[in-house]
Amino acid sequence: MTKESLSKMWGISLNTAAQTLWVTTQKGIRNTVHPIERRFVTKQSRLRYNQLGSRHGRFYLDTFFASVCSTRGNTMAQLFMNDAKYLCIMPMQKKSDAGATLLELIQDVGIPAALHTDGAKELSQGKWKSVCEDFGIKQTITEPYSPWQNRAELNICEAKKSIHHLLLCSKAPLALWDYCATYVADITCLTANDLYVLHGRTPYEMVTGNTVIKLLISR
Repeated sequence: MTKESLSKMWGISLNTAAQTLWVTTQKGIRNTVHPIERRFVTKQSRLRYNQLGSRHGRFYLDTFFASVCSTRGNTMAQLFMNDAKYLCIMPMQKKSDAGATLLELIQDVGIPAALHTDGAKELSQGKWKSVCEDFGIKQTITEPYSPWQNRAELNICEAKKSIHHLLLCSKAPLALWDYCATYVADITCLTANDLYVLHGRTPYEMVTGNTVIKLLISR
């Protein structure tokens, strides 16, 4: 679509047509050849879920490992975070589950505008690669021996401290660390902090656009 064709089709000026094309998005083009089938099979994976905007849709992620196998058989977890301090922790049993965690993030939260990871195979091949291709996710990789380029590295340390503190205060067994991990992530997302980009709102609202619902429980 060009500004000239849009101007002629809609009866608008060239400047207006150019601005309209600039602020709209085309996710893909489907081509076909004759003869056309009666039913044109569509594949619109990237249109089924919420699109996370480029402002807070860039996510950093990394894998952290646990010293104890959980009651659900999890030995590690995938940590997703962005610059608005939106945090998502998904426990895994093996590294090859990384692609499944990305698909779960897309279904529960939305399609990230971009991902920044290290060069691990499970984060660049197999199911992970196919999910990124299906949903049009741009991925960048840190330089070798430069872990500081991935913001998720620092958040893993903070998340582990919070998990250990929660387990200690609740006197829960270490085998429940995966439940604590998701709980810590939920608290982080639903807490309004003084981070400038949040402007007093919660990370959950900033990323999803939905206001957190308050639940008032009386005893």
